[in-house]
Amino acid sequence: MSLAFRSNCCKIDRSEMRMKKYYIYGLGIKSEIALYRLEQYDGDADDVHIHYGEISEDIKAYIAQGKVSSRSAHRVWLHTEMGHFIILNGNEIVLQPAPNVTEEQLASYVLGWCMAFLFEQRGISAIHSSALVWENQAFLLAGSSGVGKSTLVQYWISWCFARCRSAMFLYISAVEDIAKELSTATRDIML
Repeated sequence: MSLAFRSNCCKIDRSEMRMKKYYIYGLGIKSEIALYRLEQYDGDADDVHIHYGEISEDIKAYIAQGKVSSRSAHRVWLHTEMGHFIILNGNEIVLQPAPNVTEEQLASYVLGWCMAFLFEQRGISAIHSSALVWENQAFLLAGSSGVGKSTLVQYWISWCFARCRSAMFLYISAVEDIAKELSTATRDIML
């Protein structure tokens, strides 16, 4: 894929692109970028379209005035070091990456911030958290990245296993395989 950047705008050779299809968060997604760590699927659902494009003249004018974002019920745009992102009507994400941004970095930003705004437009709240399910109750530990949510949940599980070896927990994490491995390892150590 060739990207040519000119005055902070991207030109995409779409003849080299193939739409990738994913099903995540209950939505069928068609994307011009690979959404790393997600499996592609062959289904027909087409709820969200992620594609390259250029920002409009009105957004360019706002950026020239020093604005970095704008948010309304049906349109959110963001100007970051990663590039420009427009989230529209809960079903479209338009990408204009900055030079030297990798597709993997772009995918990470799309699956984080852009999807959170897209969910908001659909009336769904996204919460960055660790979760623990115990005795049919869910506990969410919300907070910024890197503050120790997952670590605190692991300590809590260890503490509970040390006192009640028959306790059964379901630990949910963004990286499910690691969570399962850590939960199993913690239980083995405590038993």
